[in-house]
Amino acid sequence: MSKDPQKPIPAKTAAPVETLEDAVYRSSLSAGNDAIKRGNPMVTIPTTVLMYGLFAFVGFQLAKQTEAGKKVIKSVGLDLTEKAEEEAPPPPPPPPPPPPPPPPPMAAVTSKADQTPIDPRQEVVPEQAPKELPKQDHSLGGVPGGVPGGVPGGVIGGVVGGVVGGVVGGQGKVVDFDFSQIKIKYQPPAPPYPPLAKIAKIQGTVVVEIVVGPDGIPTSASAKEGPPQLRPSAEAYAMMWKFEPAMLNGQAQYARFKLTMPYRLR
Repeated sequence: MSKDPQKPIPAKTAAPVETLEDAVYRSSLSAGNDAIKRGNPMVTIPTTVLMYGLFAFVGFQLAKQTEAGKKVIKSVGLDLTEKAEEEAPPPPPPPPPPPPPPPPPMAAVTSKADQTPIDPRQEVVPEQAPKELPKQDHSLGGVPGGVPGGVPGGVIGGVVGGVVGGVVGGQGKVVDFDFSQIKIKYQPPAPPYPPLAKIAKIQGTVVVEIVVGPDGIPTSASAKEGPPQLRPSAEAYAMMWKFEPAMLNGQAQYARFKLTMPYRLR
């Protein structure tokens, strides 16, 4: 057989490329095709028709149940609506209780005279003024316990010839002395510093006025100057002193003088 140089040579067809899926399922596909080829048509066709019929029946039942469910839901919704419309309106609220009866009016006890308004500018005068005041006997002392010959403003227990404002039991008026004229009989040790004043760091000088009796013992002590926090301590300290009797014209007198007490923190 001669070759014609003018006749084209047909190109070779490339072999189809086998995919991974074909390589994996090749044996299964070939086995299935062989099983189909070897199958009996009298068995295969009825089986296929039966399968399709079964699928159709199952689908019909599912569709029927779905439609029935929709109808049930719709009917239930209608029933609820009808019941809501048929419900009777709520009964009206009960009427409020009647108000309690008013209390009986109180009997008027005020007289006509009490109902008359009183003018605050008008002076109230008693209906019947006493015709004559009882007479008082001023011949004796003006107060209980007084003595004849006493003076107004005296003190119970005083003596005739005493001084108004003097000390009960005294022998005359109180004479003012300078502290340098008084002789000290006993000087107590310095008292402790007041705690509150020490905490607050309060310092100062307290001037105490002392009154001593004829026996030289203080009868009273009153702080006249100085910080208030230090005054009670100074007064108590002054009452602890003892002095010689203050003499005037040979007579022991009630003496009054001032004692200066400096308070200093170290």
